Amino acid sequence: MPSSSANSRLPYVGLGLLFVVALVWRGLAPGHPSLANSVPLAAMCFGGAFFCGRHWWWVPAFLLLSTDATLTLFAGIPPSLFTLGSALFFLSAAWLGSRRPASLGPLQAWLLMLGGSLATCVVFYGLANTSAWALMPEYPKTLAGWWQSQTIGLPGPYPPALAFLRNALVGNTVWCLLAGGVLLWRHRTAEASNAAMAAA
Repeated sequence: MPSSSANSRLPYVGLGLLFVVALVWRGLAPGHPSLANSVPLAAMCFGGAFFCGRHWWWVPAFLLLSTDATLTLFAGIPPSLFTLGSALFFLSAAWLGSRRPASLGPLQAWLLMLGGSLATCVVFYGLANTSAWALMPEYPKTLAGWWQSQTIGLPGPYPPALAFLRNALVGNTVWCLLAGGVLLWRHRTAEASNAAMAAA
């Protein structure tokens, strides 16, 4: 029969598998236009920090950003200010995710994780598109041009900008739904471990 300490580690194994799936997803998505921007970056950083806590909050963001840097180098794309800005943004999101109150129940924690991940996703979308509007000469430097960057984007082979937001919200929601099961699992194993210690 596995020990209580082994049982308490099982949810972290589930979280690790969830990260492996997400990182593989990160590697495959660029080759499939229908998956564009669907990788759950916000959930991995903000939500992942929920599990890792205040001492290890940086681990999910490090895994994500190191994978992203590797893919960028293999694609022959040099680092840019946008890359650095994105890294700082997601590190900040992970740090915020690790600040959750310890007293939250599993449902409250999951709702906060989901809400925080989706809010992170929307804020990043807005900031990224605003940067594109400010830096790309194709966009008129007017309010209408900024709105174009947030909604339809530029004409061409790419889908409308809002399609990227939709895919991001779907991908992050799916990750949070799966992570919710891991969160509940961890809560139940912690309760079982506490009960076993009390009975000992």
